[in-house]
Amino acid sequence: MPPQFPPWAAVYHYFYRWQRLGLWQQLHTVVNVPDRVVWVAHSPRRWVVERTFA
Repeated sequence: MPPQFPPWAAVYHYFYRWQRLGLWQQLHTVVNVPDRVVWVAHSPRRWVVERTFA
């Protein structure tokens, strides 16, 4: 891992813990809500689907 990150064991610990708690799913749900609201509020005749992959 890059030197500016904490030791890999600490990163793994938090990632595993957040995954068990369902935090990642909650985060994705919250982050994507504004996109869904805009999509429902503005329904054009022609649609453009845009996706961003991390």
